[in-house]
Amino acid sequence: MTGIIGDTVARLHRSVTGLMWLISLRDLQFRHRRFTIAIAATALTFAMTLLMAGFSATLHSEIRRIVDIIGADSWIVAEGTSGPFTGSGSMWCGTAKSNCFADEPTEPTW
Repeated sequence: MTGIIGDTVARLHRSVTGLMWLISLRDLQFRHRRFTIAIAATALTFAMTLLMAGFSATLHSEIRRIVDIIGADSWIVAEGTSGPFTGSGSMWCGTAKSNCFADEPTEPTW
């Protein structure tokens, strides 16, 4: 008795699964334009995310590469400046920890 019920349930499950696949396929055929637009929007969003991550990584590594090319240890940036390349700011000569400009006075140079 269990074998007959088990076979019937298995057959019913296969037919329901097949029916669900058929319904899903027909729905995609009916709404193919919406489906295509959704896939394109998802792909565009993913591509923009990857591009922005790449740009961000490039901006972070640019400073280190330029410092390495110049042969310096680091940049000295005036307080309140957003970064070494994004704005211009003046500072005192004696700001550096190592006295790079020993011949010059440590007064403001502006």
